[in-house]
Amino acid sequence: MNELSAVLSFIGLALLVLVAARLGKTALFVLSSTFIIVSNITVQMPVTVFGVDISWAIIIYSMVYFITDILCEYHGKTSGYRLAATNLAVQVILWAYVWASLQVIPVDAGKDVYQTMQKLFGTTAQITFAAVVASAGPFLDIYVFSWIRHKWDLIAHRHINEKTALSSLFQNRLFSLVARNKLSTFAGQILNTVIFFSLALFDTGTPTETLVSIIASASVIKVVIAMADIPFLLAAERFLDLRKHASGAHL
Repeated sequence: MNELSAVLSFIGLALLVLVAARLGKTALFVLSSTFIIVSNITVQMPVTVFGVDISWAIIIYSMVYFITDILCEYHGKTSGYRLAATNLAVQVILWAYVWASLQVIPVDAGKDVYQTMQKLFGTTAQITFAAVVASAGPFLDIYVFSWIRHKWDLIAHRHINEKTALSSLFQNRLFSLVARNKLSTFAGQILNTVIFFSLALFDTGTPTETLVSIIASASVIKVVIAMADIPFLLAAERFLDLRKHASGAHL
């Protein structure tokens, strides 16, 4: 049942991203902020999917990287950086507001809600700090995307008149689309994972072997999920005609 729910949730969220992409940048920003909030609510909800224990939030948070891919591809890296900064601001504001709310003393009728908020959002300062620093992941994603796109275009232009298999590969529009988006996402996701678990488990007595195992397994899961959105990325390119409605894709 968990597997079916995970697959259907992923498909539904990815389709929602495509709808937002067609509506424009504002819709993508709003949807991304929504995913940030929902992922913070579900981060402490562990589930077993295909025999692997993961947080339910990992599926929702993966959509933030998909949105970043879409923004960088069709609206330029400046929009991507603005989204990453907005997401970080939303997360910090959410934590600050929840922390302030948990400092109040509720009346008896509100204690159940108060305890629920403590369970959902009651993280330590160390974990909160780790999550904030790990937000460097999306920024690296955007930087790597822009670097790959620039280098790829130079290589494709250099071999534009050649008929070799390699030159044809670099000039294949859909292949280059997938390559730059996925390679940059992998870089951002892996950096996010390494920073978060390294800081969150620092000085907690966690053996180095265990820490490496946690980081490796989480990175693999994130890479697999990132690969799963390729059909939706191609659908955006082929059917939504986003390039016609966007400008400054190389900015």
